[in-house]
Amino acid sequence: MMVSDPAPRFPKARLARLVMFALVVPAAALPARADIPPNEGDPMVRIAYVIPSNRSPQPNGVSQIQEAILMVHEWYGEQLARWGHGYKTFRYETEADGVTPKVHVIQTTMSDDYMRYGLWDRAKQAAYAAGATSIYNDTEMWVFFPETHLMQSDSTIIGGACWGGGAALNEAGAPGIGNGWAMVGTDALPILGLAMCQDDRPYDGHIIPEIGPYPLIQDVTWAWFLGTTFSSVCSSYTGGLAHEMGHGFGLAHDWRYDGNAQGNLMFNGLRGYRGWRFPEEYPDEFVRLAYPSALFLSVNPYFTVFRNRQSDPHESEDTTLPTLQSLTPGVVTPVNGNVEIEFQASDDVGLAAVRLRMPWDTVAEAPLEGTFVSMTLSTPYYGTPWFEEGEQNRYLLTVYDTSGNTMTEEIRFTLGATDNRAPQPHVRTMPRSEAAICEPLTLDASGIVEPEGGPQRDRVEWDLDGDGVYDTEPTTNKILVTSYDTQGMAFIRLRVTDPAGASSESYPVAIRIVDDCNSSGVADYRDVLDRTSADANGNLLPDECDLFGDITGDRQVGMDDVEAFLAEMTGPCPEAVCDPPAYVGPGCALADFESDGDLDLIDLAELQLVFGN
Repeated sequence: MMVSDPAPRFPKARLARLVMFALVVPAAALPARADIPPNEGDPMVRIAYVIPSNRSPQPNGVSQIQEAILMVHEWYGEQLARWGHGYKTFRYETEADGVTPKVHVIQTTMSDDYMRYGLWDRAKQAAYAAGATSIYNDTEMWVFFPETHLMQSDSTIIGGACWGGGAALNEAGAPGIGNGWAMVGTDALPILGLAMCQDDRPYDGHIIPEIGPYPLIQDVTWAWFLGTTFSSVCSSYTGGLAHEMGHGFGLAHDWRYDGNAQGNLMFNGLRGYRGWRFPEEYPDEFVRLAYPSALFLSVNPYFTVFRNRQSDPHESEDTTLPTLQSLTPGVVTPVNGNVEIEFQASDDVGLAAVRLRMPWDTVAEAPLEGTFVSMTLSTPYYGTPWFEEGEQNRYLLTVYDTSGNTMTEEIRFTLGATDNRAPQPHVRTMPRSEAAICEPLTLDASGIVEPEGGPQRDRVEWDLDGDGVYDTEPTTNKILVTSYDTQGMAFIRLRVTDPAGASSESYPVAIRIVDDCNSSGVADYRDVLDRTSADANGNLLPDECDLFGDITGDRQVGMDDVEAFLAEMTGPCPEAVCDPPAYVGPGCALADFESDGDLDLIDLAELQLVFGN
């Protein structure tokens, strides 16, 4: 669900519903029921614009939904690339052109007034009854836009929604991929799109017919934490769409190191989309896919090739669930100020990650390797304020295998005596999500939470390159200014230790260090996202700046590139130039040294000359 209040006075992370929305218009004639065929391919996102019996679609509703889906699709791809998973993003159902998101406009027999009360369930029921009978199927994650919002005479909006959830993706124990859903209200539709996310006009006093007949009123029509301009509301709803889709993909909330429009997709940072897309215009805002979320999505079936077909792509998919056994006792005494969760897990193909939730919010994570692990997860998040004094602490432990299969076990325990709890790390950066080469980058740990009192005496250390080795000496100074001299990703981690020796570590934070290699006036990866530069190998570096021969996009020419070349080798073209090129594989253009549309022996000889660069 969309987190609705970023105010720090609420210590517990709670699921809160942001309900807003609809305009009554003459009913359209109901078409004959048209069944929507189920998806029979790899898992994909599908989209439903659900129209009640007494409503009509907004004039630009479909195109605005399509643009919003593409914006979110692009964001997920760039964020996973930041974490070294490649430009990997979710598959979605398309029109015949293979690019435009397909939006199923579903006219229903339910009225908007009926759907508004119980919208989460009734919108799905209406779509199902009108022909979308596959919305509960494995391999389908549906995004619903129910045209049910209603602007009242006081300019408030009812009947909107920002909700999300998943079935087998969230909790394991059932075979299959799992399905999911997300829902966003249609009062958002006129506000969506890149142009609106740059529109800095205050929305107060404007009338938007698609939303309703009354003037918009600041902090009344939309909550104060969505901001005061069209741009801030657009940013909030775009991030809200990505957030709810995240729930549909199985992501949990994560409030660590978060702030309103400054932080994690799966908490209040979701409202910072515009700061990610237009960092020069909104430098104080950003939304990131936190390290744990990227770790889990990197093996999610909606983001990867269907399961893990082992040696033959035509083999049946891997649907064998991993095994998981908690070794955590009924009474847990904190060690070094942290609660330790012991477990064993195994998988016949390979383990990928583990996640600990409390139970709605992620509080610990770790990558896994191999087919068997026996290990301990530590977390400083336990006891009050999350659990009442004397109440059992309840967590959910989930393991992921390399095919995206999951297994979850509930863990309950009573806290043993402890006289010192570990401090809870907090990392902020300025600039927020990217910095230019040699630009000063400020790392700020002043938001540390110290359960035993003020954090002034806590000592901090920084790992500046993500290698697990802390590069700075322990200090009580919570601010560090550093810089990076090469383009790429900086992975930053914080360790904080209190005077009694209890310590904890943050998960990594990723900062993109950017350059402008082609002097276009914007960061290189923005050239690729804006499609002003080609990127054949998918490494978010314009081809004109890339290393020729780097087919795989890892910024060096090695055996992986030779293997990729041999797999795509075409032989010489019969004409002077092959148009279109004879090769089809990603990155092949960077191995076509002669620029003649083929990969032949001459190109192979040139590849050998640059080998090792």
